[in-house]
Amino acid sequence: MMATAVKIATTSLARDGVRRESGKPLPAAIVLESDGAQNRGTLAPLTAARQARAAGIRVYGVALGTPGGTVSFGLGAYVNTIPVPPDLATVRLVASTTGGKAYGARTASRLVDIYRSLGSSIGHRSETREVTSWFAAAAAVLLLAAV
Repeated sequence: MMATAVKIATTSLARDGVRRESGKPLPAAIVLESDGAQNRGTLAPLTAARQARAAGIRVYGVALGTPGGTVSFGLGAYVNTIPVPPDLATVRLVASTTGGKAYGARTASRLVDIYRSLGSSIGHRSETREVTSWFAAAAAVLLLAAV
């Protein structure tokens, strides 16, 4: 999943003409919600993190769940319950490898706080630009045209 996210981000930015400057990350980030365990695919989390770092994309990891968390599935007498504690260490390793940050969310309110923090730090950037020279140049052109 993380490799797919990296590919989508880099392709989308390239299509918009955004190129990575040497030594700087791309203006993109991946927010990875996970319990930290690899239960699908063949790409190890650290390998995927290295690919994200090579592409210049930071990963912000959110480890979801509680140490005693379980998942149950099945019907009637055939219900299976498996433990699903979060692996915050793996989520931290992925985030630190890419220059991102890791968080642990045991409750919904903690998850809301994390998203507020992420939204204010990676969601946008305000820039002040001086545009006075544009107006001065336009006025000069109009003055020359009037003469």
